[in-house]
Amino acid sequence: MQVDRMVAMSAETQSNVQAAAPEDERFVTIPRAKPGQEYKAPKNVQQPLLTGFYRVVVTLLCLSLPVAPAVIFVMILAFSKAIQFGFLWLWIVMILLIEPMALLVAWGIAREALGVAGIRYDGGRG
Repeated sequence: MQVDRMVAMSAETQSNVQAAAPEDERFVTIPRAKPGQEYKAPKNVQQPLLTGFYRVVVTLLCLSLPVAPAVIFVMILAFSKAIQFGFLWLWIVMILLIEPMALLVAWGIAREALGVAGIRYDGGRG
């Protein structure tokens, strides 16, 4: 026996599921908070000394990023025989590659850690 698909899936087909009546709604009572469980607002206390210390430490650490390789390069150039063996060109190229990277990394970390990075919604004016 073959059933026509349009007849089997028509709009007149009766559903076996009954709609939920409004009187069937259930309400759940929320229990009262016990002592020590009530809501407390977060404490957002400003701490200017700690914030200032944090800014100084981040600034010093970011300044040390380009200074450390510079000191190493100066020590290599001053105390090694790199110049005598004709490797000065190599160290100059290495300094020109490493120092700008260190400066960019230090600048990005400082902007992110000190809270200056991000989108300025005022169009950059001001």
